[in-house]
Amino acid sequence: MTLQELNNQFSISETIVFEEENGLKVAAIANHYATAIISLYGGQILSFKPHDKKEVLFVSSLSDFEEGKAIRGGIPLCFPWFGTQQDAPSHPKHGLARLMNWTVKSAEQLVDGASRLVLSLTDNAQSRQWWPYAFGTEIEFIIGKELTVKWHIQNNDNKPFTFTSALHSYFNIGDINKIKVTGLENVPYLEEIRSEEPFAGELHAITIEREVDRIYSDTEASCTIIDETLQRQISINKNGSRSTVVWNPWSEVAAGMPDLGNQDYLHFICVETANVLHNAITLEPASLFVMSLRITAQ
Repeated sequence: MTLQELNNQFSISETIVFEEENGLKVAAIANHYATAIISLYGGQILSFKPHDKKEVLFVSSLSDFEEGKAIRGGIPLCFPWFGTQQDAPSHPKHGLARLMNWTVKSAEQLVDGASRLVLSLTDNAQSRQWWPYAFGTEIEFIIGKELTVKWHIQNNDNKPFTFTSALHSYFNIGDINKIKVTGLENVPYLEEIRSEEPFAGELHAITIEREVDRIYSDTEASCTIIDETLQRQISINKNGSRSTVVWNPWSEVAAGMPDLGNQDYLHFICVETANVLHNAITLEPASLFVMSLRITAQ
């Protein structure tokens, strides 16, 4: 659809408007509680800013806003694989969902004043070159006092399929050296950059002092980012997720990433709602899987 067609069919006066930003179609949302920007490319929320508070999500100033490339920041959607596709390493990292244009399914103002936008994606010739299954997926965003993201994935094929997935959330922070992440105490984790064997869970909250790329498995725990610099806490509550990924590239890796500024690593932490490794999901034909995330900043 063109921007005019999107606005004719789905815009809500002064609340949800479709426009172009960095060459991509986005939904700009502004209501009594917050503002938000959601890219139709990738089905990806790029901004969530409650009124009188700082931005909750991080997007790199050097990010590519170009079809065929991933947007570095916000909440990218990783599906149907997380990381590198082991059987086909030349396929896009983190899957196909964040590299495709999603369709607006509905937009509405809720009775409590929050705004709801639903985007959808189905298999097509582009997706089948990477993953030969029929699927349907919807991503629902509710912009209110909190940000709620609900992700539906359905098997439309005549055979089962198995996938991994993540809501790869980038959170805006004041200083990586002055944050803690609570909620994953005593949970074992795998950190392939250091060992192929899992580490025992730590007794204390997570602090970041180097490159960190951890997968915490078999956990449904909520997490909280305690940010000393910005003097706030970001609570991350999830459902339908049995893995949590914590990532920060630190200075050396960040310096080699063309879509990330050399100092950007200081200002974000990824705490990702996921189902990866042995927490992968197998869906039978006509079955539906739902994963959701609720983010509160205070």
